[in-house]
Amino acid sequence: MTTLRSWILLVACGIGSILLHLSPLEARQVVTDPAPWVRGVVTDQESGIPLATGYVSLHRPDGEQVAQAFTDDQGRYTLQAPGPGTYQARAERLGYHAQEKGPFTLRASDTLSLDFQLSPSPLLLDSILVSVRREGRPLRAGEQLVYGRLLDDESREGISNGLVRLLQESGRSAATVLSDEQGLFWLVSPSPGSYRIQAERLGYHTATGPPLSLMPGDTMGVDFYLSMEAILLNPLVVTATAWPLSDRYDMTGMAGFWQRYKPPDGGRPPRRANPGQASVWLPYATDEAQRSPCRPPRSEG
Repeated sequence: MTTLRSWILLVACGIGSILLHLSPLEARQVVTDPAPWVRGVVTDQESGIPLATGYVSLHRPDGEQVAQAFTDDQGRYTLQAPGPGTYQARAERLGYHAQEKGPFTLRASDTLSLDFQLSPSPLLLDSILVSVRREGRPLRAGEQLVYGRLLDDESREGISNGLVRLLQESGRSAATVLSDEQGLFWLVSPSPGSYRIQAERLGYHTATGPPLSLMPGDTMGVDFYLSMEAILLNPLVVTATAWPLSDRYDMTGMAGFWQRYKPPDGGRPPRRANPGQASVWLPYATDEAQRSPCRPPRSEG
């Protein structure tokens, strides 16, 4: 009896020492059966191109989902089943018909290779109504169109209110236009020939493009880039002179101001003859001659 107990204790100690030297995952796999795996590739059925971001799921026969994964850039996926048993797999992706495979039986430590070939499925989107308002006119005979965008050289954003000219070989301007809020511009040349585009805007260097050869009826697109420049302004000098109130109006203090500008009726503004007309309260002089400038002063005799 003592010998049997000794053997049992020795076996238990041996198993314990082995488990202590293993990781938790390896120890669990020694005690229990290893879980099976499902691996494969999801591709396009027509072109054979691997499908990235595809969704692959593993289900039991009753529909319960037990594992899921997304495909990588090569269309590959890996699923670990919770244990041996019967399963079904399903692969799906936006723009493709879903595909199911199974049921199939997985045993412990099995690795099943399962590939999916998905067929494209057109997506029905809501209709989009595009409304366009026509601004401009058709080109006349002998006219050519040059259009494009005026852009900032650093930010690549449109420059609004930029002056764009179409110059002839002699340097004379054949057409002039201002760029809109997005930097777009349209220039119509009066006749075929060789032209240059010149663009300028406050805060940017003026630039002139290479020669453009316009044939009859041509429509040419050109993007024009302007680089910013520093603007040096001349110094601004402001000169002002303050006059004392007494010197300007020939009076001293508020007493003199009230005496000079006191209304004749004692301080109230004159009544409006017409209720719809605004009142005007102008300063009144105290002497009779200035109070009625249109009449001569009354004589004392």
